[in-house]
Amino acid sequence: MFDSELQARAAQKSRLDDVSPAGLAKTRAITKSQLSRLQAFNRSALGPKDQVSYDVVLYGLQASNESNARFAYGTPGGGQPYQLCQLAGIYSQGPSFLDTQHIIETKADADAYLARLEAMAITMTQEIDAARQDIGVRVVPPDFALAKTLLQMNQLRAPAADKSTLVESLARRTKEKQIPGDWSAASAKIVRDKFYPALEQQIALIKEMQKGASHDAGVWRLPDGDAYYRASLKSSATTDKEPAEIHRLGLEVVADTTAKIDALMKKQGLTKGTVGERMTALGPAETRLDFQFSSDWNVQ
Repeated sequence: MFDSELQARAAQKSRLDDVSPAGLAKTRAITKSQLSRLQAFNRSALGPKDQVSYDVVLYGLQASNESNARFAYGTPGGGQPYQLCQLAGIYSQGPSFLDTQHIIETKADADAYLARLEAMAITMTQEIDAARQDIGVRVVPPDFALAKTLLQMNQLRAPAADKSTLVESLARRTKEKQIPGDWSAASAKIVRDKFYPALEQQIALIKEMQKGASHDAGVWRLPDGDAYYRASLKSSATTDKEPAEIHRLGLEVVADTTAKIDALMKKQGLTKGTVGERMTALGPAETRLDFQFSSDWNVQ
């Protein structure tokens, strides 16, 4: 039974989710349907442990559905208002997913890797369409987030196609499993002819977005932003606490952590400048940039 189910779903290993505007709308519709079906289920017929599972799933579906019904921008379910930023987008998640989650044991697995690599170019085009739709309602990441996004995209684009981590991952693992074939050449062609051109289109979009981006980080500046923040807290942090209370707690955590770092630095004779400035002086280029962004978020 288990093997037959795997065989029936084998084709899914070659696919990625549809994140076009139509695909996102379909995802929201699926959440609404799942919620309706779960609510129709008799919870009292379950045992204690299964009732807990029921409640957990129900909470998640309710929170996501409420967010989907109110906000047309961002990713479904709330908590991520931007299709493309330093933390979101197939460019940032796809390479790691293929390298660590896409298991390669057979030639079919390697072929599925190539199919997904090719699909990533399609996904990036879909993300552009979805991002442009959000731009139309003034949903754009802050300028410093876009700067980090552009840095990460350029780093991904920098190597020659045959030196890309996307190519090296497949070449290394097919060699380890002794799967015959020139997988390096096949994947490099996709990276060169499809993945990189799509990534370049995203880079151009980020540069375009930078022109009118605000330095304000808070989602309060987005359409119905205060409500979006509350909805995101509910779905991501499972809390109904007031945003001001969450902000206060966050500042306390930052102050406590900063004080501890400050004390450790002083023990090492590092006393000049703020904690952020001292961390900037210590870290490599990427770390220095991260701390500059932290400073822009008023984290000192």
